[in-house]
Parts: sequence; C-alpha cells; structure tokens
Amino acid sequence: MTGADTLFLRSLYRAGRAEEMARTGWPAEEVTHFLDDQFRLQHHHFTTHYAHANNAIVTADGAAIGRLMLDRTARPWRVIEVAFLPSMQGHGLGSALLRWLQQAARTETAGGIDLHVAFDNPRAEALYRRLGFEEAPNDSATHRRLLWTVS
Repeated sequence: MTGADTLFLRSLYRAGRAEEMARTGWPAEEVTHFLDDQFRLQHHHFTTHYAHANNAIVTADGAAIGRLMLDRTARPWRVIEVAFLPSMQGHGLGSALLRWLQQAARTETAGGIDLHVAFDNPRAEALYRRLGFEEAPNDSATHRRLLWTVS
C-alpha cells in the first residue's frame, strides 16, 4: 500500500458502511461527510498505532478490491483489518486470503492468528469459524475476539 491508495481506502470504507448508513435516513451529503470523517479518524488510528503492520491492497486483475492490515510482530499474528468491496464478497476471496495467512502462520511459527469481528457481522464470523477460529477472551462491547491456533 502507498499513499496513493488512500482514495481507494476511503471508497472501500464508504462501501463497507453503505448499508448501515442507508438505515439512518440522512441526506447523501451528510452521509458522505460523516463517513469521510470516520475514515479519517480510523486511518489516523491505524497509521499511528499500527505503523509497523503490513498494510496491503488486495487486487484482482490489476484492480483494487480490498485491504489486509496484519501485525506480524504480534504473537499470534493480529489481523487489524480485512475488507473487500461488497461486490467482491461471497466469492471465496476472503477464505482464500485467510487460508493463505494460516499457511504462512504455520510456516513462520506465528503461533496463530488473532482478530476481531463486529457483533453485527454474522457472515464474516461464520467464515472465520469455518476456518477454525474460536472465541477468545475479550473486553469489547462491539466486537467478538476470535483466535486460530496452529495445530
């Protein structure tokens, strides 16, 4: 990922929250302003607190379709964010990416992979559980912590 990818990341963020924002009834201009502000805050948080993390744009046929932010210094590895454009979800790409991470974690003796999934994202949680992630101790009011350990 480079600084030039910020526009894509902003559009990915907007797309990922479009369904949620549609329920607010807010005017489109207000939604755009709100999401851009939220993106700015998230982006600042990620780049400040996870500056050492691998931050990659996921591509298919040369086009940006998603993002993976991974802290490989943590043990187990920590997925900070994995996101795909809504049009790319449900095609097995997330499964393939996570299986690839699991294989890499085995090879590099990472011990496992740790991540958080929003309580209101049952599709993603189901995917993680199919791949062997299990619930782990957590203190978040909005996200469930899941852990996959190398066997």
